[in-house]
Amino acid sequence: MLAALIIILASYPALIGNAQAYIGHDYEYHIRRIATIANELRYGKFPVMYQSDASNGFGYISHLLYGNIILYFPAILHLLGLPLTSSYNIFIILVNIITYVIAWYCSLKIFKEAKYAHFGAGLYLLAAYRLTNVYIRSAVGEYLAMAFLPLAFYGIYKIIYADYSVRFRDTFPLILGVTGIIECHILSTEMAALFISVIFVLHWKAVKRHFAILFKALLCVLGLNAFFLVPFIETYQADLMVNATATSANISGFGVYLPQLFNLFLSGINWAQWDSTRDTMSLSIGGPLIIGAILFLIVCIGKGAGTFSKDEKKSIGEQ
Repeated sequence: MLAALIIILASYPALIGNAQAYIGHDYEYHIRRIATIANELRYGKFPVMYQSDASNGFGYISHLLYGNIILYFPAILHLLGLPLTSSYNIFIILVNIITYVIAWYCSLKIFKEAKYAHFGAGLYLLAAYRLTNVYIRSAVGEYLAMAFLPLAFYGIYKIIYADYSVRFRDTFPLILGVTGIIECHILSTEMAALFISVIFVLHWKAVKRHFAILFKALLCVLGLNAFFLVPFIETYQADLMVNATATSANISGFGVYLPQLFNLFLSGINWAQWDSTRDTMSLSIGGPLIIGAILFLIVCIGKGAGTFSKDEKKSIGEQ
């Protein structure tokens, strides 16, 4: 019941069917991607790698550079007769359910308590930046990747803090989590790769001990995603003029100020500006998540949730 209430709360803008609830910054781009997949399937083309009816018939290659496998679901709903807007709203609800289930499962495995798992999953689902991605930015790639981030994190935890001989099947959460991120969003893949690399460097003894298994997992990830990665790399290396009017920009102009990151009350539009945080889109972690995370840690420490066994402590000490 608690899980259903949290999911309904996170999905409320999509449930009410108000057009203003789901039309965000990137909505037009992603809704066209969904429409294109439906059209290409209607033309008998599978897998969809090219938007043949885009740009006045000249076509567009976004599907080669942007994972689209999960977008087949709303596209098929549209093929079955649902309007694009309804298909997209149902898609948002499904993503919220998947995000909650994955976060709940990973929290349960780490903290070993069902009530803490629901609490952790609820905090993650209702995190301010995740909801901003869903309803304000319509950043489909980002919020899809965020659904799989907990699975990748749990996969790392499961291997590094294992108090038993790691088997290949123990890497499945990591493989599935990383695969989901790759198929959803390239930038999130790069950030996740950097994070995983840092964690593995800090726990190099555990990595060294399980190197053979981790190498098999890496090969498995590359094999599962070869159908997307190979065309992506080939296309990315091509000399393409995607937008002739594009100008160079310094990435620091899209960064986050500390007041934005820890702002308890969300307000503002657009992104980080050069000189101030006035009238900028809130990139905050969010007051509810910050306060909730602190309470979460207090409760877990007080109740001893996730307490390491003697063997686990020994394993951690060796690292």
